[in-house]
Amino acid sequence: MSDTPSDFGAELRQLRLQRGISLGELARRTHYSKGHLSRIENGHVRTNATIARVCDEAIQTDGVLAALHIESTADEEDASAGESAAPTTWPLPPETAHFIGRSDELTRITRWFAADRPAVDAAAVLVISGMPGMGKTALAVRAARRSPSRFSDGYQFIDLHGYDGVGAVTAEQAADRLLRRLGVPGEQIPPHPDDRTAMLRQRLEGRELLLILDNASDSAQISPLLPASGGVRALVTSRSTLPALDEADRLRLRHLERSESIALLQSLSREGTVSGHTTTPVDTHVNQVADWCGGLPLAIRIAATVLKRGEGTDSDRWADRRQRLTEFDDGERRVSEAFDRSFDRLPDDGRRMFALCGLHPGTHLDVWTAAALAGVSISEARRLLRAFDDVGLLLAHGERIVLHDLVRLFARQRAHALLTNAERTAARARIVEHYLASVEAADRVLTPNRRRFLSAPTDPLLRPPPTDYTAALAWLMTELDTIVKITALAYESSLDRQCWQLAYALRGFLFIAKPWDAWRQTHETALAAALREGDTSAQAITRNNLGLVLLEQGDLDAAETHYARACELFRESESSYGEHTSIAHMAWVHFHRGDRDAALRDSTTALRYFAEHGNPRNRAIVYRDTASIAISLGRYRQAIAHLNEALTTFRELGLHVDTVMALNNLGDAYQGMGLYELAKQELENAVDAARRSGSRYEQARSHERLAELAAAANRNGDSVMHAQRAIELYSDVGNTHRARQPREETVDADGNPPAENGDRW
Repeated sequence: MSDTPSDFGAELRQLRLQRGISLGELARRTHYSKGHLSRIENGHVRTNATIARVCDEAIQTDGVLAALHIESTADEEDASAGESAAPTTWPLPPETAHFIGRSDELTRITRWFAADRPAVDAAAVLVISGMPGMGKTALAVRAARRSPSRFSDGYQFIDLHGYDGVGAVTAEQAADRLLRRLGVPGEQIPPHPDDRTAMLRQRLEGRELLLILDNASDSAQISPLLPASGGVRALVTSRSTLPALDEADRLRLRHLERSESIALLQSLSREGTVSGHTTTPVDTHVNQVADWCGGLPLAIRIAATVLKRGEGTDSDRWADRRQRLTEFDDGERRVSEAFDRSFDRLPDDGRRMFALCGLHPGTHLDVWTAAALAGVSISEARRLLRAFDDVGLLLAHGERIVLHDLVRLFARQRAHALLTNAERTAARARIVEHYLASVEAADRVLTPNRRRFLSAPTDPLLRPPPTDYTAALAWLMTELDTIVKITALAYESSLDRQCWQLAYALRGFLFIAKPWDAWRQTHETALAAALREGDTSAQAITRNNLGLVLLEQGDLDAAETHYARACELFRESESSYGEHTSIAHMAWVHFHRGDRDAALRDSTTALRYFAEHGNPRNRAIVYRDTASIAISLGRYRQAIAHLNEALTTFRELGLHVDTVMALNNLGDAYQGMGLYELAKQELENAVDAARRSGSRYEQARSHERLAELAAAANRNGDSVMHAQRAIELYSDVGNTHRARQPREETVDADGNPPAENGDRW
């Protein structure tokens, strides 16, 4: 070539500026990236005849640039005359100096590069997909630069502009550019798209070359470009998984781990200076900002720029979910702009569905939830969720659909911008009703024979109920955080009946799993809803259930207040059933205060009523409770009789956790009588039953009692083992007080088991 990169680039810049055309506008007109054109203008890369001609047309220079490049055109024609003309490597984009993490992904791509393909005519394609700003291009470039020896004929990189607003490069345009790079004169390139792509495949045949197709929008854009040669690999980046590429391998990028996010933010901060002070690995503010980025590399890079300018020192602004998206703007890049481009690709009904998903308070949803939010069929919801995935708006797409924190904030903004207040209100009502029906269905499997207030499901899109106890427990455990938020949403939306009924439907699970905070939060919200609604029956029921968790947490005064008020309300409404339920609960307040006689009196009163009027489940529960109090008074034989009666009913009704509780109490009774082998047998049965029931709390109780038995028998190794397991299980359910007891009480100074403690139940 006679022209140098600097000569051509300088002339291009001068002509562009004379005509008042920005670099971004030139990129839009030519379909070349702004970065590549900038490198041409700065003399960092050589141009070719195609770029010269396209730039002449774009800025209307009457062939000045083509004339400047005429010698290179002649060189290209000479080179093309040879059948074996080798392609020239097209420069890769510069590699970032701040690349953190992705070691597993790099390893997988490297192995894919090296793997042999048994069929030489099979397209060797790997699609790197992920939401916008996840670092797909950076990963592809880094992987390519680390495998230079694998591709003796080099690389061809082309940005297809699928989502960047410049205008997507069509397959025929991309084929034209690739053929020119490979030395084919423009006049020899076929006009028909099929012939053009056939020529491209012919030119690639026999080569060892990596074709990087960056920022693809869909399969149709790249399918004609994919190589047939076994020596050519195509590395594709896209927000979509490009499902129509049947033969492709796929790599979906996830968010960075927390430690990687912090490391990247600090690396980008340059010399460790952020917001006017030197950062350290434990810089609290930097770590918080990294957390708010949610592992999204684009957000981290923007945040680093903002912090370096000293504009990100206000933690409250970053922490405020309503403002957080606006903080991710460094003047040239905005996270929300990347999301906007994906959002704009959705069909009208897809944009509506996406906005409605912004009303969902949880971190994940599924097709049933999405259908309820939008008021559409399950099949329609599946179609629309696939559309979200195709444009990169989902972090994960499977049985559980996960939206990145920043995408959820973006969806929430779309909800307020696109939906009317009436639409938002209706969607919130649908999602609350959906969760109420779903939790009720799970509770019917988990705690059968329980008194019900929801006569029939009201949700027309009711998800299939759990198939068995284990499935019901697993679903409620997975959805618990979301259900807590839905309860709050019901209250905020003045859906008071649904609010307290949702808490009531959840109570069976709460009693099994013992998540204290969730129990208290849902029932305090439910009580506020019942009070606002003026439903005294709902108030009394909720107070009884709220008192249970307060009692478990040791707040006896608050528990007593709720039980007493519940008892009053039940008497006023002439509900003897409810009144005696409150009396049975009040017995435990007396028990924990050390008044065993009063406890036994109230429990016996309740037992007498339920024996005559209650259902078998309630009667068996009060039998068990009365037995617990009798054990504390040393009335072991009476307790054993009550427990055997209760166990028969629990087993008949399939009440798994109630069975475990009775077995634990039976072990206590035998231990009190000095029948240690029988006690050990019942407690070991309780451990097995607790494991099957999913009650980690009752399993901890079993291990705690087994630790005491082992200590009494001087089996200190077994004692320590059971105590440690009890500590782990109590800690898992957040009962730190009980977690300390096995550690402190395994044996006393004389090697004796601990004294009886009323704080067992």
